Amino acid sequence: MTILQTLGDIQPGVITGLTAMIAGIVGVLLLATRRRSLNGTTLIAPWWWVLIAWIAVTGVETWIGLAVSAGSAVPFRDSLRFTAGMTLFCPQMAQLGAKRPQNVAWQWVVVTLWAVLMMPVGEQFASGRGGELVLVGARSWFLFVLIVVGLLNNGPTRYCMTAILLAMAQTLMLAKHLPGIGVGFAAGGATLAILLLLTAIFLTVVDWPPKGPAIRPEDRVWLDFRDSFGAFWALRVAERLNASATRYQWGLWLTWNGFTQIEFVGVTGEVNEEVNSALRVSLRSLLRRFVSDEWLHERMPPEKAEDSRKTPPPEAHL
Repeated sequence: MTILQTLGDIQPGVITGLTAMIAGIVGVLLLATRRRSLNGTTLIAPWWWVLIAWIAVTGVETWIGLAVSAGSAVPFRDSLRFTAGMTLFCPQMAQLGAKRPQNVAWQWVVVTLWAVLMMPVGEQFASGRGGELVLVGARSWFLFVLIVVGLLNNGPTRYCMTAILLAMAQTLMLAKHLPGIGVGFAAGGATLAILLLLTAIFLTVVDWPPKGPAIRPEDRVWLDFRDSFGAFWALRVAERLNASATRYQWGLWLTWNGFTQIEFVGVTGEVNEEVNSALRVSLRSLLRRFVSDEWLHERMPPEKAEDSRKTPPPEAHL
């Protein structure tokens, strides 16, 4: 008997209910300890969405397991699991809109996405149909695309394992609705998904894997920003910085792993004080849309040379 068959054979009951309840409590406590580290960033809203999604996923499975163990009927059981699973896409969407000043209004986009994903459940309730919820065609592929997008955004960062665990949990919870699978794992899949999500939360809270060495403060700022905000915003910031570097011939180029020294025609390879000051001003100008001055100063203390440059290059605006 395979692992997948074993998952499919697990039925909701006191074990799955208590597992979800205990995991839920532990996860909430872990998330609470992570909240302070996000002060000064626009990731507060994504944090709240993570908390909502975690409570939804563990809460639904706790209720189903304990209700079944008590002999109570749980109508629309599959729809409840689907509803909880849809909340897992909200933190990822909130992260994609984490730029001031639209980050507040962006939360309506997150709510709208959740409402669109919930349309099959709404249709089921409106028609009065019971039984299992089944998605086919474009809706099924849309869920698959959302899982891939989340994996591509955070997979290339230091939190690669967390992104993989999230994608695995989403796949387990929504397996029946995804193209090419069509088989649901019910209580077994939901319970395993919860344990995977709890592991992902734990890895994020303990900041694993540890940060690699960064010789330059500018590299430290870049790497922390990249890992926190994902590939989408990281590539956008890198594009603007490299546009400035090319135009003003700084002799630097921002790669995925930090700044590297290059040479332009007629420019020496040495990073002088003026170039370093211009780089810092541009970096601060770009990242202030995402983080506070305190966040920046902690990783890249200001230098006196920066005070002489008040206006960043035009390419520094996102």
